[in-house]
Amino acid sequence: MSAHRRRDSESGSDSENSSLEDEEAAVAAASDRPQRARINNTEALQEALEEIAVPEDLPWDELLVVTGEAPTEVGNVDDDLERELAFYNQALGAARVAIARMEAAGVAWQRPTDYYAEMVKSDEHMLKVREQLAFEQKSISEATERRKQRDAKKFGKQVMSEVRKERAASKRQAVDSMTKLRKQREKSGYAGEVDVEAAMGPPGDGRA
Repeated sequence: MSAHRRRDSESGSDSENSSLEDEEAAVAAASDRPQRARINNTEALQEALEEIAVPEDLPWDELLVVTGEAPTEVGNVDDDLERELAFYNQALGAARVAIARMEAAGVAWQRPTDYYAEMVKSDEHMLKVREQLAFEQKSISEATERRKQRDAKKFGKQVMSEVRKERAASKRQAVDSMTKLRKQREKSGYAGEVDVEAAMGPPGDGRA
């Protein structure tokens, strides 16, 4: 345990020494760099401020700045819902004040129904985009129609196959019935003709 503590203390002292050496090296490097003279030209700063300052006589509709009459208060600042609701109510109140001021000044604030914004892309570019979209839509429609036709053809083949199977089964049943009837006639010694229609059953029983 003592050996471990000794090694830990030695490693700690080594890290502290290296940190001090790094700080001293940084200070020495900073002192070697040429120092710039500090300039506090208040007149130039004031002139720059006046250049970017907003004129006091500027109309309100150029700024659209609305300051709330009362400060926004939030009961629990850690409650996200309550905090966001307070911000929403503050923005809503400011928007209502701004709309009232615009209407009082006769300034239009709603977008006209026939308003068209300037397009970022040229008409030629948008025409190419529209043609490409139309081509893709046509390709999708044609592919869908071909798939429907293939499915219909496949279904038609299945129906015809079922019909052929039913016809074959009906024919086989009719032949079996005739064969069975002839055998019965032969056993009974009946020498007359066999009524084929009666033996095969009434019409509409699935015969083809």
